Amino acid sequence: MPCNLTATRQVLVMTDQAGETYELYFRMPTNDERVWHSNRLLERKGKKTVIRQNIFAEQVALGRKLIIGFSEGYFMDGDLFISSDPSKPYYRKDWRELLEQARPTDLQGVALAALRPALAGGGDDAEEEPVEMAEPSEDSEVAAPTDPAEAAEQVPLASSSEPS
Repeated sequence: MPCNLTATRQVLVMTDQAGETYELYFRMPTNDERVWHSNRLLERKGKKTVIRQNIFAEQVALGRKLIIGFSEGYFMDGDLFISSDPSKPYYRKDWRELLEQARPTDLQGVALAALRPALAGGGDDAEEEPVEMAEPSEDSEVAAPTDPAEAAEQVPLASSSEPS
């Protein structure tokens, strides 16, 4: 499928637990937004820079900035449908807030699709190559240790005076 480099609206097709599909519309992030997000993935602790382990909130925040709408007839507030389109009678000005409160993983999905467009979809036609684990050869002298401390003991240090 061709990639339109001038498209102002991207589409992310989502499927809920019941198998219903709906679409989320988003724009691609600007370079400043990419930098903003990347800067939040790292944290300074004294003189160290640490990669943050839980970046869900940052992904939701970026998704909220990027989302520009959703398909009609899927999201509801109570028993009334809501719309992200201001021209519709059931438009809700606070649709982003509602989505963030009720479906933050949808916003996370938008951020992930926007930051990694080549990895996001794949589709049904995508084929994944099987990963094979290497079998230990019969002529290997030493089995690989499973204990990390034992493995460290078997690796000679660069400053070791023992011949290798």
